[in-house]
Amino acid sequence: MKNRRNISDAAESAGERDLQEKIDAFCLMDDKFMRKCLEKARASVQFIVRALLDDDSLVVREFSTQRTVANLQGRGATLDIYAVDGRGREIDIEIQNDLSDADARRARWYSALLDANSLKAGEDPRSLRETYVIFITRGDYLGGGKEFREFVRIDKSDGKCLGDGTTIIYVNGESESNTRVGRLVHDLRCSNPDEMYSKTLANQVRRFKTTKEGRKAMSEVLEKMCAEERMAGLREGKREGKREGKKEGLLAAAKRIVQSGLATLDQVVTTLKLDKAQERALRAML
Repeated sequence: MKNRRNISDAAESAGERDLQEKIDAFCLMDDKFMRKCLEKARASVQFIVRALLDDDSLVVREFSTQRTVANLQGRGATLDIYAVDGRGREIDIEIQNDLSDADARRARWYSALLDANSLKAGEDPRSLRETYVIFITRGDYLGGGKEFREFVRIDKSDGKCLGDGTTIIYVNGESESNTRVGRLVHDLRCSNPDEMYSKTLANQVRRFKTTKEGRKAMSEVLEKMCAEERMAGLREGKREGKREGKKEGLLAAAKRIVQSGLATLDQVVTTLKLDKAQERALRAML
């Protein structure tokens, strides 16, 4: 009994170390960590927005993480950080780790969603708020090495600004120069709060990496991430089986999912709707 207890304690200790290592590796460029870390951190959000817009007088009046907006057809998006400042300007900050998601038309889409949800019935379009969509990309998506690019609508003939109130900004996540934006990028990429420039951001990150309350919150985030990975694996297995058009293809994909630890056998059976014969065959393969 004592040996069994020692083995159980050792396994629990190893699990805790593994969890802490995963939490230690997080940085604010990891969108799920960022969303959880900043969901109630007005001072941190305000620090980030002030740095990006180079405006120390800016006051964040309201903000949220994971805010969902949609158009009239129900097609929408979940915004990483949404904020409204004291002048009524709407700011959307998106962390784009996958450069394929940093397309300019996606930025245009986010800008359009802000506008679509801005006016109430009967309001004049001239009362539309100024909007900023800011993409912080893991790499230098637009090329050229510039750390900050700001786009507005202009007349191509003479450069006159249209002044419609929309701005799209790209921040190069590879740049960590000694500028205000560069130091912010460094802090967003930094997993060790002791090495961050900003005390505001460092204190917030440290809370979620070192306190009991913060670690518990992040363990819940990790569990959710694992669940999402399992479901993605199950869906891919189902697609793969359909593509191959054979029972063997579906079972082979199911076997890989179970062996990789993305889902249990029972979860695979339920999600892929395997019949009794397929379930027996899968069990035999394992």
